[in-house]
Amino acid sequence: MSKITFFKFFTKSKFSVSDKNNFKINVGCGFHPNKNNEIQKSTSCHPELVSGSGHRQKCSAICTQKTNVGLKAQPTLISISPRRRSIVMQGLSSHSPRKVAFTLAEVLITLGIIGVVAAMTMPTLMAKYQKKVVATHLKKYYSMMSQAIKLAEAENGEMKYWLPDCYGQDQCFRDWYNKYLDKHIKSIKKDDSNVNFYKVAFADGTGFNAYVPASLSSDFGNIIHIDYCINFKKCDYDKFDGQNSFLFSITTDGKFIASYAATQNYTRSKLLDLCAKGNSDNADVSSVGRRHACTRLIQIDGWEIKPDYPWDQVIITN
Repeated sequence: MSKITFFKFFTKSKFSVSDKNNFKINVGCGFHPNKNNEIQKSTSCHPELVSGSGHRQKCSAICTQKTNVGLKAQPTLISISPRRRSIVMQGLSSHSPRKVAFTLAEVLITLGIIGVVAAMTMPTLMAKYQKKVVATHLKKYYSMMSQAIKLAEAENGEMKYWLPDCYGQDQCFRDWYNKYLDKHIKSIKKDDSNVNFYKVAFADGTGFNAYVPASLSSDFGNIIHIDYCINFKKCDYDKFDGQNSFLFSITTDGKFIASYAATQNYTRSKLLDLCAKGNSDNADVSSVGRRHACTRLIQIDGWEIKPDYPWDQVIITN
């Protein structure tokens, strides 16, 4: 039967516990029974641990005597009562080292709290990151196109003298772009499968889809429309959603601008309203995919997407 070794409270001697039904304690207090089961001399004895009045009295008497130094102390097994056994075991429990650990319930509760906090904060963090990416790409594209136009102007004079004059003709923009700007802009893919639109992809995953309108008189000073897309794979035809696709234009006086010609003189509040509703025709109705003013709004904000930028379009119907 297994034993539990521990140190007695009152001495440095060892004693052990065994057999919960016949509870005995091996007390190293320097006494032992003789052949008649009588207690010999002892250096220390604690009657409160000894059951039975006879043994208790003998133990108490012997404990008052001095020990015979020549007598070797030996441990003995002494029976104790259930009440005192409970006291001893409580002492063992209170003085035994404990291992601190989390319960399964505590771990699950902690993980649940972390999950709730993550679910609440992740959408905000992701939207903030996406806005930063969008603003960075818009600024980069505007700079790249402006530089390419300057290089082309160094070779051909001011752009207003070599603007396309092929309104309504198939592949009008493609031919003009490849002649003047293509050699100054690094691209990885071009697509002219649609005769009215020309797509160009860049190595960073962005790109644009551009076209020349059918007639100059109907386009209010804009001779080329460019739909710049943050994700080129999602680049649609003539769609400007203010999140992935943004409008740039080249005007009849040879300027490369954000949004379109009329927006250059709009106040920020008006640009904010137009970007939110995505409409330039009817102030009472929103136009899905026609958020033309958003690019200009971001530009006048220093190529940053401010907290009041209408990331999601406000839909108004009559």
